[in-house]
Amino acid sequence: MDYQKDTTHVVIKFFEKSKTGQTSIDLVPVTWTHLKDGQLFCKYPNKSEYLKVNKLSKTSSEPGASWKSFKVILVKEASNYEQGIRRMKRGYSDEIIESSNIDEYHSSEKEEDPLQLTGNDLKKSLNKIPSLKGNFKSTHKNYREDNSDTSVSHASKDEKSSVDNSDTSSSTSSLKTKKTFKKHNRHDSQNATSSSNSSSSIPSPKKRKTQSTKEKSVSSDSLQTLSSETQDNATKTSAETQKSSIRSKVIDPKQKAKKKLDVSKTAISSTSKKNKKDQTSKKRYNSCPTCGRTAPSKSFLESMKRSIEYRIRDESEKIRGTIAASKNSGYIENIMEEGRIADLPKDDLDSFLQFEDDLKKDEDLVKKVKCFMVLNTKNSMRLSENLSIVIPRIITKNVQLLYSAFGRETNGVQKLNFSKTETYKYLREVILTKCPELQLKELNSQFSRWFSGAKDREGGKKERNLKKTQRNEG
Repeated sequence: MDYQKDTTHVVIKFFEKSKTGQTSIDLVPVTWTHLKDGQLFCKYPNKSEYLKVNKLSKTSSEPGASWKSFKVILVKEASNYEQGIRRMKRGYSDEIIESSNIDEYHSSEKEEDPLQLTGNDLKKSLNKIPSLKGNFKSTHKNYREDNSDTSVSHASKDEKSSVDNSDTSSSTSSLKTKKTFKKHNRHDSQNATSSSNSSSSIPSPKKRKTQSTKEKSVSSDSLQTLSSETQDNATKTSAETQKSSIRSKVIDPKQKAKKKLDVSKTAISSTSKKNKKDQTSKKRYNSCPTCGRTAPSKSFLESMKRSIEYRIRDESEKIRGTIAASKNSGYIENIMEEGRIADLPKDDLDSFLQFEDDLKKDEDLVKKVKCFMVLNTKNSMRLSENLSIVIPRIITKNVQLLYSAFGRETNGVQKLNFSKTETYKYLREVILTKCPELQLKELNSQFSRWFSGAKDREGGKKERNLKKTQRNEG
């Protein structure tokens, strides 16, 4: 099937319905789908792998060979797994539901679902919304204060001016209350009649005085109403601030009490833990009233038991080896008395190589060499001691320096391989029969250590130290 270039997952709808008669929708990788006779099919995991479906779909793993194919309908395409999950959630119905992205080419991959708030989250989000009454009161209050300021300033400036100016200032300041509004309407009508009369005839000085007194009374009334309104507003604001402060004072002690309770709980838990540790330590290490010694713990006794058992096993193996060697010693001594091995240890390389050739040909010599090695190793169970006893009695230090355990190069000098000799073969056989639990790897490492330390034996280390001191003095 032709998908878009960036499509990695698809939302599909199965033809097969569930027991309740509902169709099922799922998100699968593109690789799980295939066309057959013009119809879309999807390979889906078996029942044993249902728990792994999400993981397999997310990683876009290849379909298994044993998976069954199901006839499906394509619901939606997605460019990644997360987008596919979002689109699958929108398609949980019997019919195909188009996603909110109408134009998919320009749709963003980072879609966000609508918020679904419940419980405490819903309360928090609603508390953040400001109340309508508070906003209306604050705006109404600001508007009233601004108008009162302007009216006061106009009244102070225009006390000696005409009645029209004072009336306009007082009318603009008293638009909020009904009583003041009625009063100002009366004054406006009176002033209108007086102004018409004054235009027809020139007023006398007495009339002017009465008009000025009226103006003063009107301005004083308006000022009184404004001052009363401002005082009422101030009392309301002070009452509100007092209520808020009282609430904060009421809330704060509860929070402080909770904090104190939490601190006390943590302190109690820490002290109880310390007391438990002290009690357990006292139980473990109860001191004796007579000698003052503390009783050993169970782990200490178990470790002592293991060490004692190991020593018993080691010593028993040594005893068995010595008994076996003592039983065979009579037979070995008879073999050695029939013919002793001549010219041991070998002093040079040629004589040792000749000895090796004889071991390959003469079987009696092989028996004598084996018996010789058994007699020299019967008194010790340590591997290093056995090597240091047997090898120097077969070859001297001059020949030892020419060999290494496995023919490795040391200090730029290629040495001969001792592991290819007949002597090594028979000595290894004797040691392994004596110590059957010994591994070949450990035996080879002991051989290599022994030959690497050959230069320090028989006073070699002292000679090297003397040479160093002579060079330093020279």
